[in-house]
Amino acid sequence: MILMEDEIVSIVINAATDGHVNGSLYCVSSNEFSDGRKSDILYIPKTNKPTETALPILVEMQQIVDISFIKRINRYCLNVHDAYKIFPKVIVFAIKGFSSKAFMNEFIIKEGCPYFTTHGQFWAHSIQIYSLDSISSFVTEESTMKPIVALGYFLCSQQKSIMTLDESEDEELRKIYKIAYRSFLQYATIENSLADLANDVLDKTNKQFEKIMNCAHENSESSIRKIRIYAKNGLEFTEKRRKLFFEKEQYATVTPIETVESADLFFVKKFRNNLQGKMNWSACYTLGLNEGLFSRFGSPLSLKDAFLNDRL
Repeated sequence: MILMEDEIVSIVINAATDGHVNGSLYCVSSNEFSDGRKSDILYIPKTNKPTETALPILVEMQQIVDISFIKRINRYCLNVHDAYKIFPKVIVFAIKGFSSKAFMNEFIIKEGCPYFTTHGQFWAHSIQIYSLDSISSFVTEESTMKPIVALGYFLCSQQKSIMTLDESEDEELRKIYKIAYRSFLQYATIENSLADLANDVLDKTNKQFEKIMNCAHENSESSIRKIRIYAKNGLEFTEKRRKLFFEKEQYATVTPIETVESADLFFVKKFRNNLQGKMNWSACYTLGLNEGLFSRFGSPLSLKDAFLNDRL
C-alpha cells in the first residue's frame, strides 16, 4: 500500500506537522485496536512513545465523507487515546468528496491551506480533509504542486496512468506516480482481457491526441514544447502496452447498456464543442453554476474529475 512507503510517510508527517517534525522519525504502527476496529494507517514515532511534540497521525482514505464516517473516525481517535494516552492528528483523503455540499459547508478551508478542517474538536488534535475541491486552487500550470497536494491529487483522481492528466509534467506528481508504481508492482497480476486492454490504450492515446490538438491551437513556444513532450509520452506509453496487448487472450465483448446523458454532462460536452483551444474548466464550472447545474461539485477540479471518470 502506497501509504506505507517511506517517502509517503514523510510527506504526510510533514503536512500534518507543518514541517516541524522529520518524517523519518515515524513508522507505520498496528492499526487494529482493542475493540476489534481497524483503521487504514496509523503513524507513530519510532520510539513508540508519542508526545505533544510528536503526536500519533491517523490516516484514512474514504470514498465519501459523511456523518457515519466522522463518527467512525471519532471512535478511532478514542482508541488511539486509550493506547497512547494522547489524541492523534487526523488526515483524510476524500476520494469523492463529501456526501453533500451542505455537509461540506460544515467544514472550513483556512487561507493558504489545501484541506478542509473544523474549528475544533475534543477527540482529535486536528483534522485535515483533502479532496479535489480543497486542492483545486493549488493545482495549476504556473507552479509545481506541493508534495501533499500531489499525493492528494493522485489518490482522489484515481487515474492509473499519469498520461491522462493535464498536469502530467508536474515534478511532484510524477514522483508520486513512480512511488505508486514501485509500491503496487509486487501485487500486480494480469487480469484484463484483450478488449479491456485495447479500450484502455485507445482511451488514453485519444486523450493524449486531444492535449496535442489543444496545444496546437495556442500556437506559442511553450505549446510547441508541450506538444513534443505529449508526443514523446504517447510513444512510450504505446510501446509499453504493445507487448501486453499480444499476450492477452481474446474474450467476447459485451454491448454496454445504453444510458441517458445527464444535464451536467450535456452542458460540459456542449461547452467543450463550442470552445477553441484548451478546455477551460473554471469558465465551464462558473457558467454551469449560473445555469443551476453542477450542484454536486465544489470546484472546477472535482467537475473535471467526474467528467474524465464518466461520473457526470
